[in-house]
Amino acid sequence: MPFDKAKVKKIIIEAIGNGKKGMELLIQVGPKLGDCLGKKDYNTILAEMVKDGEIIEIEYTTPEIPDRIKSFYLPKGSEILTYIGRVK
Repeated sequence: MPFDKAKVKKIIIEAIGNGKKGMELLIQVGPKLGDCLGKKDYNTILAEMVKDGEIIEIEYTTPEIPDRIKSFYLPKGSEILTYIGRVK
């Protein structure tokens, strides 16, 4: 089944809802996309959506796994506030 990019984007936006971790997003949309979209195409579409302002991506690392970049996705129009505590 060939994929319709607009339909894939709609599925992704609906799955993001009020925010979704990157891996959770993949797990949720994967079955809906089936075999019509490879992982490379999925990542390309996500990157395109971020670039075009259709969604927001926050990349971060954690102290436990500092060499692994994780992503969190938000719908466009979201406000991001950051607070950094004192580092000892």
